[in-house]
Amino acid sequence: MADRRKEWQDWAEDVAKICSAQVEAIEQVLAQGKPELKAQFEQFCQDLQNTIHHHLERAEIIEMLAQHIVIKPVLDEIFRGFPFTENNAIARPMSDMLQKLDAQGLINANKELSAFYESVGYRMINVTTVQERQRVIVDLFERFFKVAFPKLQEKLGIVYTPIEVVDFINHSVNDILKR
Repeated sequence: MADRRKEWQDWAEDVAKICSAQVEAIEQVLAQGKPELKAQFEQFCQDLQNTIHHHLERAEIIEMLAQHIVIKPVLDEIFRGFPFTENNAIARPMSDMLQKLDAQGLINANKELSAFYESVGYRMINVTTVQERQRVIVDLFERFFKVAFPKLQEKLGIVYTPIEVVDFINHSVNDILKR
């Protein structure tokens, strides 16, 4: 519980290191994996390229998987009660691919971040409105994702916004407009 007061940007430095380690772990599992796993990964890459961007490189896809390992629990805390990660067209296949990698020995580093996930959940306890949830999301992106994933910001000029966040914002705006 003491780590709850740790700032999100401080956690971001830890997350950046953990994501780098996860990239190496994914690459190692793929290198040592059975031909079936390699074929599944190649199909996953092709599907992701068709869905997101045709020019996604293998290294970028592996980095996205590593980030998904770390980000999914954050999104699950932010959107508790909303099954965005389970129903999302990008997050679902990423989770499925990670399960296949886990079955081949991928070591997931999320245990090291349990206090961080708890801090996000704690922050969400009193969030009752769409506006409050959006403020938390903006704060998280400003103080966390920019620091945790600087290569993406440098490359793209922005931080990758998970589809779940975009979906939530779109649905929230739609709800407001209907009212």
